[in-house]
Amino acid sequence: MEKIYEKQLKGKDGCDIKILDSDGEEKEVLVGTFKEDGKDIRLTIDSDLQKSLYEQFKEDPGGALLQ
Repeated sequence: MEKIYEKQLKGKDGCDIKILDSDGEEKEVLVGTFKEDGKDIRLTIDSDLQKSLYEQFKEDPGGALLQ
């Protein structure tokens, strides 16, 4: 799921390009971008579908279903 929703979950870093004086104090901000937090997503589980899939694959040695 993370791979599918990577763009929404990640967000964006912010940064500033500044001019500093000889003491390292900020004199001016030339350009800046704001940080954007990633979005929240909500996932739901269809319990009837989950149970049905479990029953279908519980004997499959390649299945990774846990009880």
